[in-house]
Amino acid sequence: SQKAASWLILYVLCAFLAIVMHILTPQEVLGDDSKFGVTSLADSYHASLDTLSILPQFSAFHSQQNGIVPPVLVPWILGLAVSRCFALMSGAAGLYIAYTLNRNYEYSELMYLLSQAFNLVILSDFIYYFCKSKLRKTSAIEIPV
Repeated sequence: SQKAASWLILYVLCAFLAIVMHILTPQEVLGDDSKFGVTSLADSYHASLDTLSILPQFSAFHSQQNGIVPPVLVPWILGLAVSRCFALMSGAAGLYIAYTLNRNYEYSELMYLLSQAFNLVILSDFIYYFCKSKLRKTSAIEIPV
């Protein structure tokens, strides 16, 4: 069915992103991970799932005929956007501190920062239409389909 194919595409996309992240991870980070018993490819897959897991929800309300976001999803998506914003600031601060102290930065911190930025890009259309609906003083959030 089409729904199963959509999920399969998401998992394949996550696997592809995980492999790219794993290849770009420096050898010293991979060595550190193995000391702690962490499988870095599995960790990369988890990070890619975390980054791309929002896509099915967005496709669900983008595919609705009326383009109105279900009210039950609004607080969840807003909470997700706020948490991703804080995570982005945390990653930026960590990257800045590491660079300031060591004059070098960790690639894993950079990947974390980029994944949070990507999440915010995905969430940006919802945030825009949420703000637009609040400025119009309407309760329904319409996203053009």
